[in-house]
Amino acid sequence: MLGLQQDSSEMNKKAAMSGFESIMWVPKGILVAAALLILTIVFGMFVIDTVDVKSIHSMVFANHLLYDKNGVAYFDEGIKRVYPGIIDLDKFSTAVVETNIVMATSTLLAAKATLNSKESLYYKERQYGQWFPRRSIAGQGGSQEFLISKNVADSLFNSGTALFSILTPNTAK
Repeated sequence: MLGLQQDSSEMNKKAAMSGFESIMWVPKGILVAAALLILTIVFGMFVIDTVDVKSIHSMVFANHLLYDKNGVAYFDEGIKRVYPGIIDLDKFSTAVVETNIVMATSTLLAAKATLNSKESLYYKERQYGQWFPRRSIAGQGGSQEFLISKNVADSLFNSGTALFSILTPNTAK
């Protein structure tokens, strides 16, 4: 009988010890949860959730217009070669650009290209007219204008400058 009492008292000590240890784990758990919350907040501060790609998109459009065979670049049908930076004057028109240029996000920009301050073509001419900033007041609505200038030559090898005015609409955040 004595051996039985000794075994049960040892069990009571172990049970009491595990209860005390479980109570001591509560502050440790709270400390770990607070540390995880702080780490989440710190990492969240360094994550960029919005990236403005309007300027990059405008540059891609201008390059697509100047250097692609579907744009205004001179394309030799015989050897199937595009001459980048050389503008085919027959293709430098609004009708050609509207039918040939297809971009996935074409509703997000409108453009006007001017060659040597004389000839102009439009991409999405109606949207360009609607979005063109008439006042210099910033805010929601309206558009943002990106001006891109490229040195080019026409198909007669007269050098000049192509000026692109590309408009992208401002969107509410």
